[in-house]
Amino acid sequence: MYRSLPGISDFLRILRKKHLPETASAKKIEYSLLVQKDLIFMFTTLLASLDQFKSFIFSRISFSKEAVK
Repeated sequence: MYRSLPGISDFLRILRKKHLPETASAKKIEYSLLVQKDLIFMFTTLLASLDQFKSFIFSRISFSKEAVK
């Protein structure tokens, strides 16, 4: 599977040297990449939700300031 993608063997070699023990198998590396991908997705979703919440709060604050005037 990895041989069909250009450059993936170099990427896996670097990943194995820096982050995983020498005995790490391809399945462990694949699982590690999937977990990292899921964590990045959850983090970006959280950031988007916080941005929407911030926009909602600021719109309510500006609306309440106009109502007071």
